[in-house]
Formats: sequence, structure tokens, C-alpha cells
Amino acid sequence: MGSGLGENTPVVLSFGKGNYEALIDRHGQFIRWRIAVKCPCTDKHTRQAVPTCPHCGGLGYRYSYQPRVIVTQDVMVSDNSKIIEVPEEYKDCALDKVYDFGGGEYPAEKYGQFITLADNPIKGTYLTVVMMMDTAKKLKEADCENAGGGYYRVKGLRFRKKGIEGIHHTAPADIVKIENITDAAGVEYEAKELRTDLFYIVPKTKKVADGENNEIEEEIPITEPLRVQGVEYIPPFVFALMSQNLSKEDSEILIEAKGDAILTFPYNWDVSEGDILTALSGTHTQKEVVKRTNEKNDTIGAYFVTKIVSCIGRDREYKEGVDFILVGTNYLRWLCDDAPEHGDTYSIAYQLCPTYKVAKDIPQIRTSENQQLPKKAVLQYFGTYGEQRRANQQ
Repeated sequence: MGSGLGENTPVVLSFGKGNYEALIDRHGQFIRWRIAVKCPCTDKHTRQAVPTCPHCGGLGYRYSYQPRVIVTQDVMVSDNSKIIEVPEEYKDCALDKVYDFGGGEYPAEKYGQFITLADNPIKGTYLTVVMMMDTAKKLKEADCENAGGGYYRVKGLRFRKKGIEGIHHTAPADIVKIENITDAAGVEYEAKELRTDLFYIVPKTKKVADGENNEIEEEIPITEPLRVQGVEYIPPFVFALMSQNLSKEDSEILIEAKGDAILTFPYNWDVSEGDILTALSGTHTQKEVVKRTNEKNDTIGAYFVTKIVSCIGRDREYKEGVDFILVGTNYLRWLCDDAPEHGDTYSIAYQLCPTYKVAKDIPQIRTSENQQLPKKAVLQYFGTYGEQRRANQQ
């Protein structure tokens, strides 16, 4: 043992909170994270899913998001007031419990940033505050922009990573719920579909008489701009996803699990086997031949498409925003009258974000000086498109 070191001397590990934050600053990227939940159709004995299940498409998983997360904060007792304070970022978190390093719990009540203790701990004592934080955020109100085809984009739900030179991309949030949608004339609408930061509505109708005095339904034009209130959404997560320049330990784990990348994320998130993660920070281009269907949308055979670069039919080339729009992450919706006929094929080139599936989560049970270390998971490239399996639904 080194000179001056005893059994109670603090040992500083090389990968604590500070180093993780530095890793995020350097390599962190926006991630869309969908957690996998076992579908009830899965047989508990054979573990086989029903192939025709309308909820999971035979995959055996249903995809959602982590609604809340456990967060902890160490706070020093600075006086004898029986009141301690947590940072402002935790003011809306629900209190779970308060305990000291000896494991003794303190009855307490939380009021915003302040926590009132029933007992009076000794001044200078460190207490650990355990809280529950909602993952979903709320936008009080916002204007919307017309994306075409009945889809509208909520402004203010695109995120940009700051402090990285040359990075200009934005990443969308996932809308979970919209309380109210109103057009400029005061007409209220209901969102029929949610796709990333978009929502879909249909015009209202009214009964009118035609030339022969027959009663028919007539659409009422939507008066723009639209305004939304009470928008609940999931922001993109910032995790470190790396496939190159790995440490020897991570390389060995990657090879053993037959993975393609290593994900590093904070200890309080529960990324686990079967989850799907999409890297929103970069794209690559792919080409595909699509067959026109009689549905309102044609489905693109990729997981997370960000832009359609070109679309060429038998007679001409179609333009995005004029002849068609990209809806959400996988749908192409036609707007023009001379779109390909049912059964015809057309060629598209599109940009998509790389998507991965968690092959193995690596348990992390150690702490450093009462400081939880970040966790890791092995990811495999997710080439199979999951639209028909409801993996992209919000």
C-alpha cells in the first residue's frame, strides 16, 4: 500500500461524473430512445409472440418511452432550520425519501426546491435526497407551421446541440399528447396522429344543400395559423454512442456480444435489452424502389428517414413539398393529382439516421465516493424496418 494511504482513504476512479460529462460534451449526440416492453401476446412458456398480433406485429415487444426516472442529490445540512435545498432543476420532482450515509431515513416533505425535515440532523451532515423526475416535458402553448397533407409541425420542439463547431443539425422531440388545437377562427381540432414533432388533423365538415336540395357534407377550410396548448413531449436524449477508438475492455465486450457500437449513458436511465435507439446526429443516404399502394401513405422500408432526396416515377421526377411530403419517420404522402397509380413502382433516395437495438446491457453496480458511475450497453445495427410492428408509434 502506498505511503500515507489507509483503508478509509478516498479512492478516485478515473471514470466518474466529471469524466462522463466531458465524454458527453465531446462525443454525446442526440438519441431517440424507445424502450421495449413485452407484449401480452407472448406465450410465457414458449416465449413466442402471436405472428398476427395487431399491437406488436409478431415482434413480441411494444415500444414506448420511460415515463419517469429516479434522480439523487447529495445535500449538506448547513444550519439548524431543518430545511435543505436541492438545485432548481429538481424543483418539480416528487420526493421519494431522504437518508444519511449510515442508512438512516428522515421523514420529510418537499416544497419546490426546499425540503422540510421532521428531525434535525447535525450541522455538516450530508443527506441523500431521492426523487422521481418525469421524462416528459410540457410546452404551455406554441404556434404551428403547415407541413402539408394535413400535418402541422409544433414550433419549438427542435433541439440543437450547442458548443460543437460545424454541427448545425437539429433533432425533433416526440409529442406524447396535445391538450388543445385551435385555428385562427377559433375552431378546435383533435390530433388524429402524432409523428415526432408533427400532428395530423382533418378539417371539420358542415351539412349543406346541393343544387338538387340534397344534404351533403362540406369541408370547412382550416384558418391558419394553428395554435396548440398543453403539449407534452419527450426531448431527445444525449448519450455517448461510439463504434471506433474504443478501449480494450469495450472492444472485447463488443466482439463477445457481436455488437456494432457501445452506448454510455447516465446511471439513472434504464436502457436495457430490446430497446431501440436512433442516432439523430448524422445521416447516410440509401436508395429504394417503392410500390404504390391504395393506402393514404406509402411506407418507406427504413426505420428513421429524415429527408427524401429524390423521387423518380415512370413519367417524371416528383418534388418534396410540392408533389409529396415525408410524414413522421417512414411515410410518404402524395399531394399531386398525377402520382403513380396503384401497383406502379417508383425510385426514391433518402437520408436516414442509423438505428440500433440493444443486444446486451452491462450491469454497473460500483460507485465512486458515493457517486454513481455511468452505465453501458452493447448495440447492434437495426436494419429491419419496424413500421408495421408499431416501433415508431407515439
